[in-house]
Amino acid sequence: MNQSTKHRAKILVVTGQTGTGKSTVCEWLAQRGAFVLDADRVGHEILLREETVVQLKEIFSPEIADQRGRIDRARLGAIVFSDPVALQKLNELVHPPLLQEIEFRIAALERSQVATLIVVDAALHFVFSPRIRCDAVLMTKTAPEVQLRRIMERDGLDEERAHERLRRQASIAEHEGEADYVLDTTAAPSQVRRELLLNMDAFMGTSLVLSDPFVLSRHSED
Repeated sequence: MNQSTKHRAKILVVTGQTGTGKSTVCEWLAQRGAFVLDADRVGHEILLREETVVQLKEIFSPEIADQRGRIDRARLGAIVFSDPVALQKLNELVHPPLLQEIEFRIAALERSQVATLIVVDAALHFVFSPRIRCDAVLMTKTAPEVQLRRIMERDGLDEERAHERLRRQASIAEHEGEADYVLDTTAAPSQVRRELLLNMDAFMGTSLVLSDPFVLSRHSED
């Protein structure tokens, strides 16, 4: 890389289970000027590729494609989420091009020198092999009852289906000790936002608090 260390963008991976506030954290950082790459969205793009569709239909069934020939994620999910072997096959096919595309986009942002902070929203960061290149990993967490309520309200699920979704992502929480920073999002959003920006400045060398009048005003009131 030809960039000097002075101008090199910092790369932060934000990970965590569904309902823990991961997307909200990424949105807050985007509001402060960070460039956010959504790994899940990149995964959706990979599933639209013709070669991916062909391979998935061969591995699983032609029935996973809809009338337009695109992968029906609900049908595919019904297969892989109940079968660990099938899920592994899916990951082996989709993860390599997904990680390649994320690295390509990170490198493009680095070359542009327009980004000082690149954030990758990646729930499965600790599942990926290799993991996403970054300077630090932030994991979001929250009280179990809050997490359950958020999922039910956000996605219109009953309690049983919400618990099932959490069981699918149980392995994410097992990597909490590997994260550089764990942010508990149980408190009021204003309090969590302030903690996020203050700690980001501390361990990433950013100046996010200085660019956030709301956080500054809250700080001066304390």
